Amino acid sequence: MVKGDRLSTRVVAWVATGLLLCGTLLGCDRTDRSISDMRSNDPARQIPAAKWLAEHPTRAALDVLRFGMESNDLAVRAASATAIGATGDARAMAHASRILRADALSPDRKMAEVALEGMRGVGGAALPDLVTVAILTTDQYLQLLVRASIAEILTTATDTQRRAAAAAIVDGVEETDPDLYRAAYAILVTFAPLASTELVDLGLGHHSRRIQLTTMMGMSDASCLAAAPAIEAFLYDADSVLRLEAARSLGSIGGPNVVSALEEVAGSDPVLDVRRAARQAIAAIAAVPQSALEDGE
Repeated sequence: MVKGDRLSTRVVAWVATGLLLCGTLLGCDRTDRSISDMRSNDPARQIPAAKWLAEHPTRAALDVLRFGMESNDLAVRAASATAIGATGDARAMAHASRILRADALSPDRKMAEVALEGMRGVGGAALPDLVTVAILTTDQYLQLLVRASIAEILTTATDTQRRAAAAAIVDGVEETDPDLYRAAYAILVTFAPLASTELVDLGLGHHSRRIQLTTMMGMSDASCLAAAPAIEAFLYDADSVLRLEAARSLGSIGGPNVVSALEEVAGSDPVLDVRRAARQAIAAIAAVPQSALEDGE
């Protein structure tokens, strides 16, 4: 009985090993076939091939996936972009996203949806281009769709990728065109809670007073409590316009820790409007129950 059990165990192990080897060989064969199909210029072969490569990523397929990004068929480009995203090659991912960005701005919603699907497949590397699309598109449905895509990707993006997204937003609010500025400002407010550290650093640390003011206002409208310490520093800036906006923004954001600074400004700032703004901010903060501030945090 013992010898029989040992033999049965060995047979099972041999069978399992054989099946594993067969699966591996079949997978390799399917990967090789998919790479070959990507060179075919036939969307009916390229799309399934790209989907297989997305599920079984290999850097050996990068060249043919780049070739797929040159296809005249948008579905091929989107599927290729997703497969490139699975490889993790940063340069190829950024290039694929840039190609799909133009498609995502198409007046044809179906085309834009397919392009956005591919950009989502690219992941964090697509964030700057997605921000650009969110700013430039005038279709309200696509605005909602691309913002949802950005929010989804931001939750898993790296610090570097979030910083790149914040830089794109800051570039947007630097636009002088009123429509583009308003669109970029709306994006700033929307994503302030998800990228507050990066937006504060790049926006409040910007050399442009206009960008600094816009960032303060955006953080205020987003009730971004995390931005309060950085905004508080502007209460002592040499520029009275920045001091004034800092007081106003802190009044909207709230937080008990900023009251003492506002009281100091209210009693000592040389500009009447700044002193008045500080007093109004103190009153606004006092009018909000502390529990509400904690809930917002």
